[in-house]
Amino acid sequence: MEHNNQDYSIGIVTYVNRYHTYFKPNIEALLKYFPNKQIICVINGYPDKTRHLAYVKEATRWLSTLDTVQYITFEDHQSLAKCWNWILIMSCAQNILFLNDDVLVRHTFRQDFENLLKKNPDFFAINSSFSHFLLNKEIVKKLGWFDERFLGIGYEDSDYLMRLAQKNIQPKSFPCRGIVNFIAPELNPSFKNISSITSNKYSSINREFMEKKWFFNHLTGEDFDSDITFIWNDQEHRAKLKNGMDTPLFYDYALLDNNLKFASRSKSFPNRFEDGKKKLKVFLKNIWV
Repeated sequence: MEHNNQDYSIGIVTYVNRYHTYFKPNIEALLKYFPNKQIICVINGYPDKTRHLAYVKEATRWLSTLDTVQYITFEDHQSLAKCWNWILIMSCAQNILFLNDDVLVRHTFRQDFENLLKKNPDFFAINSSFSHFLLNKEIVKKLGWFDERFLGIGYEDSDYLMRLAQKNIQPKSFPCRGIVNFIAPELNPSFKNISSITSNKYSSINREFMEKKWFFNHLTGEDFDSDITFIWNDQEHRAKLKNGMDTPLFYDYALLDNNLKFASRSKSFPNRFEDGKKKLKVFLKNIWV
């Protein structure tokens, strides 16, 4: 199956505990309502290797039968920021709709989403949540990658909001029908070997890094001379980047190009995904050799 001129792709990060209850129904709904869109799945690692490998075997056997789905698997836990970055790299489109694995789309969602995209082709969240958001690759080239120094899950989205504000880009969120966010509990998260869980279900290691990187009024409650102010969820947020904490360039921005060229082996990953799984293997092999 070939799809030219993709205006957006869809990316999802998941792990073993979400497979049957959330992830599989999510993908089935996306295939129904987005049959002509590239869907990128990042299967994150898990500390219980036996359970993880059995899950990967089952999940990839199923995903391999789906023409519009591409996937990559990790043996060990990777940060959500890294998984999002890899979705950006793997996307054949300029725009990527990021979805949590524990959401479910319905028939009204696509129309509402695409109407929003026509007017906002850069960045926006849906229903005031980073469980579902749109990001354009040109914004990434201006702001940088998601910060992979957030080793678990949590605050990588707040970090990106503040970096948007640094570039005088007002964060946007719009209501959208036809999407259910189940907000699944993190009882046995993939990051459990590297971090405890905070009261809001995210990684304590990410909160600690956020405090190391930013002065942020919603973390400390203290007054300080801020150089960033923005509105999110009808609240004013103030922040200031701490010295020496600029976000590194994790990958060359050339990896975001739709027609990647590899001079050493003359390989390319074109703006389509006919025989997508074979091309994806070549693509990744040539980047990380």
